Amino acid sequence: MYLQHAFKLSDEAVVARWVENPYYQHFTGETFVGKTVHRTVF
Repeated sequence: MYLQHAFKLSDEAVVARWVENPYYQHFTGETFVGKTVHRTVF
């Protein structure tokens, strides 16, 4: 949610950037940089 708020992005835009940006993946706690989205149920 921080990335979405900080960059004023839609849900879809956050996911698209997350897939392409290893820095986003690291910031959100991913231990393996990949090109797929992992679904997390909260």
